[in-house]
Amino acid sequence: MPRLALPRACRLHLSGTVDSVFLETWVGMARHGQLRTINLRDDGNYYVDELPAFLMDSNCTALRWDLLELGELQRPVQFDPVSFRRLTHLSLTGAHLHIVLPQALPLRVLHVSASNLSVACVNPRALGQSLTELKVVYKSLKGCDVFVVVAVMAGLGKTVSKVEVPGDWEPWEEHDGFLVGGSFGRWKCSCSACLACLQPGA
Repeated sequence: MPRLALPRACRLHLSGTVDSVFLETWVGMARHGQLRTINLRDDGNYYVDELPAFLMDSNCTALRWDLLELGELQRPVQFDPVSFRRLTHLSLTGAHLHIVLPQALPLRVLHVSASNLSVACVNPRALGQSLTELKVVYKSLKGCDVFVVVAVMAGLGKTVSKVEVPGDWEPWEEHDGFLVGGSFGRWKCSCSACLACLQPGA
């Protein structure tokens, strides 16, 4: 598809591999704010040390990314608040995830699952006040920012509960997980209009 024009009122929900979203087809829609959600799986790039330029320009409200490695403990990947100024829902799943979340991100829902996980927050108290749902699953968790976020959310009356570890992880590896707010830890899209949202019981 060399060119694809959407009517101004339409919104696009993109799902696929990282390679498939580098097509320039989506760039114009992203610039006009028409790219609402992105659901990525990373089949080829096993280690990502910086966010792809496409994601930085996507202007999306929800990003779900399943990959192997994102950043390193000493060099975490930062979600730039200017590039992700509309991002309210973020879900990351991988083996090794190391990220930084600035205060200016408009996040409402955050799901992170990894064997080796580190989540640094520029202002964990502010993030705890803005989040409505937080899901964290890990084998090894570095840093205490996540626990500050949880304490703030719990102080606001949000329920903290234990969640089950994803079934596709190795059964002999012990993982911990918790959910703050929300129900059952199920990903909830922010748009209310995509196919997932329109399914019965969604």
